[in-house]
Amino acid sequence: MIFKDAATSVLLENVNQLVENKFPEHTAPLVKTFVSKLYSGMTHDDLNHRNDSDLYGAAVSLWGSFEARPDQTPYVRVYNPELSRHGWQSPHTIVELIIKDVPFLVDSIRMALTRLGITSHLMLHQPMHLVRDEQGKLQQILAGDEQKKQNRVETAFLIEIDRQPDPDARERLRDELLSVVEEVALAVGDWQPMVTRLSDIIKELPKQAKALNPDSLKETLAFLSWVADHNFTLIGYRRYHISAIEGDYELVPDLDSSLGLLRRIQQGDGLKLSSLTTTAREAALSKDMLVLTKSNHKSRVHRPAYIDYIGVKRFDEKGNVIGEDRFIGLYASSIYNTSAMQIPLIGAKLKRIIDASGLDRGSHAYKALLNILETYPRDELIQATEKELLEIGLGVLGMQERDMTRLFVRRDLFGRYFSCMVYVTKERYNTALREKTQRILQRYFGSEEEVEFTTYFSEGVLARTHYLIRVQNNSMDIDVNEIQANLIEAARSWDDKLEQSLSASFGEAEGNRLKNKYHNAFPRAYTEEVMPGSAVADIEKLEALSDNNPLGMLFYRAQEEERDSNRVRLKLYHRAEPIHLSDVLPMLENMGLRVIGETPHEIECTDET
Repeated sequence: MIFKDAATSVLLENVNQLVENKFPEHTAPLVKTFVSKLYSGMTHDDLNHRNDSDLYGAAVSLWGSFEARPDQTPYVRVYNPELSRHGWQSPHTIVELIIKDVPFLVDSIRMALTRLGITSHLMLHQPMHLVRDEQGKLQQILAGDEQKKQNRVETAFLIEIDRQPDPDARERLRDELLSVVEEVALAVGDWQPMVTRLSDIIKELPKQAKALNPDSLKETLAFLSWVADHNFTLIGYRRYHISAIEGDYELVPDLDSSLGLLRRIQQGDGLKLSSLTTTAREAALSKDMLVLTKSNHKSRVHRPAYIDYIGVKRFDEKGNVIGEDRFIGLYASSIYNTSAMQIPLIGAKLKRIIDASGLDRGSHAYKALLNILETYPRDELIQATEKELLEIGLGVLGMQERDMTRLFVRRDLFGRYFSCMVYVTKERYNTALREKTQRILQRYFGSEEEVEFTTYFSEGVLARTHYLIRVQNNSMDIDVNEIQANLIEAARSWDDKLEQSLSASFGEAEGNRLKNKYHNAFPRAYTEEVMPGSAVADIEKLEALSDNNPLGMLFYRAQEEERDSNRVRLKLYHRAEPIHLSDVLPMLENMGLRVIGETPHEIECTDET
């Protein structure tokens, strides 16, 4: 028990007292143990504004289903407790789950709630080591030193979520949670058979791939052994056969071989390779032993990432592809935290890329390229070709920490998305620019889905944002220069546009002098109201001011005003100190003008002269 606060202890003692008073003497000790374990995860903050009767009611409600379980079928209940019906109440909707204890349960249930946009206000979950009789009746809840006597380990969940008044919404949530729990059970239950299958494939591959490149075989075996060494969370497996048909090839699933999540997908029709993209067809029949990519589905188990796909090809004696063993899952954190050069297959791939760059080993450029690749997204290092990575690496190297905006685009092998890498300086990167970039990419590629992004800040001056754009038509022609031009325009700041206007109006030399003098001189209120081109006219007036000529003015009609409007605007420029409206007002009134309002701005130049 973690309850050390006096008030907390009293509250839980009251709950235990209610159990003693209301349950038969032979049952009360077991119920008290259950209640103590269930609430042992609550903090003092969790218990604020609660009362003993509602805590008792919530626990007893869950106990009613926990006490007798003839089988280990997952139990899920979603309801709104009412005092008149349930004997206790809550402002939230309550979710109860009782499930055989397996890994990934808590994360997967949290993900399900997040996916549905439901906030969890409290989530209690306790694995309990139990002894049940043959009918599933609870006999004991065991302490740590007694757990060797257990015959079941079950986790009880008590979750408070946003109030769900609609019965249909509660039923949909229940169905979703049951579906997720079933997926977790499939993935975990078949984990050992999938590990065994992967081990068998590693042993079989050298015999099948005798006609292939021995260096590639060595790299492939090293990678698969690394994957098998707890660096990949297996959640599904299936074997496929490739057979020649008239004018085509067909990829046919062996449904009986399915393990894990792929047990749930039982469509038996073969896939004609002609229906794939050109690059996917070539990859399917190539001599490469592995197909490494991502599926187009997000995992509902363990982590909400797109599911990774490792395909291990099978070959005949002549080296022709005759099938594939497909594993799906999620790479462990080790692939993201380990040096890329130390990961089998990826490290060898990067070495070939760096060698192909022609850079002198140990040179500054060589080290810079190595750093660019080492810090590149691991998923991209796995999926992109060596040619693509070399082009991107040299392109980023060519930026040489300059103030540039660069875009690199990679098509997915199977035509499901475009991977776009956008580089800008850290000074330019902000949330507004990222949102503009998402809209530009979504509009250009015609995606109906939200554009995903991940941002990385280098040790230098660059910020890199990786955008994934899911599309229906990956075969479209794209013009990277056109997209990049739009991104450059989106990244241009007010100061950039002012600099361009100054150079156009005064020439490069004078424009640079004025740019440096008025850099960051204008307050934000001014830049939000005045366009950079109009600011040039103000700068021209300001430059004309001197000790002998401290005042300047400009009468004009705003472009937005209607032609027959009698409104005009007056700008007054004064050196060193502001002009007070009370000093100017009599003069304007003598001219027959009525002042509607004023907007003063203080301009602070870097050059006080």
